[in-house]
Amino acid sequence: MKRILAIVLSIVMVFAVLTGCDSWQTDNPTQSLATLPNNDHSSNGDETHGTEPSQESTTPGTDKKDPSKEEPNPPVDNEEPLFTYDKYMVTADARESMSEREYMLYCRTIDSILAHDGVVTGFESYSEFFRVWSFLLSEFIPVRVMIQSYLQSDEPFLYEDGTATFKFIGDKETCDQNYAKFEKIMNEALALIHEDDSDWERIAKLYLYVSDHMTYGSPFTSYGVHADLYNSIIYKVGMCTQYACYLNMLANQIGFETMAGSSLGKDGFEGADHSWSMIRVDGQWYHFDACWQASLLSHQSMDYFAFDTQKRYGSLATNSMWGQRGEVDMFYQHDYTYERSELPICEYGMSEKDRTQLYFAVIREYIQSLSRDVPDDMIQSYIDAAIIKVQEAISSGATIGIKFEIKNGTTNGTVKNLILNYSPQDLEDYPQIGYDHERCNLEFVVLKHIDQTDLKTMLYFIIKEDAVIGQSVELVVL
Repeated sequence: MKRILAIVLSIVMVFAVLTGCDSWQTDNPTQSLATLPNNDHSSNGDETHGTEPSQESTTPGTDKKDPSKEEPNPPVDNEEPLFTYDKYMVTADARESMSEREYMLYCRTIDSILAHDGVVTGFESYSEFFRVWSFLLSEFIPVRVMIQSYLQSDEPFLYEDGTATFKFIGDKETCDQNYAKFEKIMNEALALIHEDDSDWERIAKLYLYVSDHMTYGSPFTSYGVHADLYNSIIYKVGMCTQYACYLNMLANQIGFETMAGSSLGKDGFEGADHSWSMIRVDGQWYHFDACWQASLLSHQSMDYFAFDTQKRYGSLATNSMWGQRGEVDMFYQHDYTYERSELPICEYGMSEKDRTQLYFAVIREYIQSLSRDVPDDMIQSYIDAAIIKVQEAISSGATIGIKFEIKNGTTNGTVKNLILNYSPQDLEDYPQIGYDHERCNLEFVVLKHIDQTDLKTMLYFIIKEDAVIGQSVELVVL
């Protein structure tokens, strides 16, 4: 979300009401199915026995100018992102199952949906259309909040004489906003990746991003929305499968080969049902579990990053809740043929020393990329500018509030400390705070009737404190 940059821009434009998401732009697909983006490390699908990795990552340069000589203006990142979200990219399973013609029709269908047209011609048969429709529902993640599916309608599309007409869930503005929310998050994650990053640094950044930006649970239970990958990403709540798909999708976007590992207990052994990511790095497959990583209070050990097959099996064979042990099946299931195959063998995982070294090599740059850390004197100049805007708005009879988005994993205790001095009458959608160590599942909190002293203190706290480093803040007219 470019958090501090978002803060700075919204402070300078305090009088503007929050209006929604970024606009999207439609690109024309230029790749044939045969030249879809793929990792340079090709795989023939055979078992691959890993060799112990040697981690020699170095911290990317972070040279900064003397803040005392800087003009008190918001810092601007002029670096062009190395990767942006490719809406036409499909998984390896889809590549194996799609013909080149089907891929062409798939891309044309995406273009039609993004243009809010919904009419696609040129299908040779209903069977061909339905295959493209099936690929679309599985591969193009935002599609379910743009066009109707069987979740919303008994007849979500019309097909006649080679022409498919899709039915939208809302007007163009609604569909644009739903797509832009997803694209914005994808590009925020991909913007972490720089040209001089090693492969390990790139995967570490995405791994940290996914484990930071999702809490274990169901978006249906928490928010009453369908528990698909789109809603898990938008609402930051998901199960193990969503964690795995999220990380794999981002890794695919930057050229890595991935698969989703799965497990089931044998002979009635319960508690071994799980999904996680497998990513091929430097020609070898490794296990990555952003779901289990997310439950840790500290990422420094990155315990579930690039670990081996033996550790994966052992972690699943012990039911942590009941202390039971049992036999486990670990496998990969193809998304379209539904055939099961054995997972590639990872003989050696990354050592704890190398994981820790990698963590410290990327964490500072990772946090700075998200938070746009600003020196204290510059923060003060921004806050002073915000106060001027507040005074102007109040003099015009407006009420000023502050809206902040809850960081994934923030405890209720932290949220309570932020709003401790505010009564229910000063809050919009007053949160039901549980005990202090329970995670907060609110999307955001809006505080009203903030006096200037409180505003200064709160803005500074939200910008600088690690506890809320993952929050996005906007001043709004209420």
